[in-house]
Amino acid sequence: MSFVDSTKNWLNELAKRSFQDLNSTEDLGFSLVGENMDYVRFNRSLVRQSTQVEQLVLECTFQAKGCSIAYKISLTGKVEEDWKTVQSLISRAREETQVAPQNPFLVPMQNHGSSHEEFSGNPLRAEDVIPVICEATSQVDMAGFYAGGDMIRAHQNSKGQKHWFSTK
Repeated sequence: MSFVDSTKNWLNELAKRSFQDLNSTEDLGFSLVGENMDYVRFNRSLVRQSTQVEQLVLECTFQAKGCSIAYKISLTGKVEEDWKTVQSLISRAREETQVAPQNPFLVPMQNHGSSHEEFSGNPLRAEDVIPVICEATSQVDMAGFYAGGDMIRAHQNSKGQKHWFSTK
């Protein structure tokens, strides 16, 4: 299963579990930034750094009692482990809303509809792009950066709003 497909399934399951755990006076929103990218840095037409990064960063926004509490965390992409982490954050947010002052400017979460956009490409893998770039620039003093792979931006909230964007 691709990184995009597994991340979509992971986020949907995590949201489903988290939203079911709320009471009627609470709302929760998730904003996800995910990537599975190859990065290569060149200087003097030579590779100076090559790495692969896979990460999922989730911002959780909890609203209750006129308060909004937000946390930003890196997660594993494994539903069971991440579910425990999110449960802990929800519990902590519930405690914080007991003592935090109400925000008179709080915009309550709503469902403004859903969207789904996926763009697929066929970027070269780092091991394939390195010889191509090095050969093409061997006679010049080239500095640059290559980045290729999957990028994801997504949002869901407990009111039913869902937005998904991914590109390769």
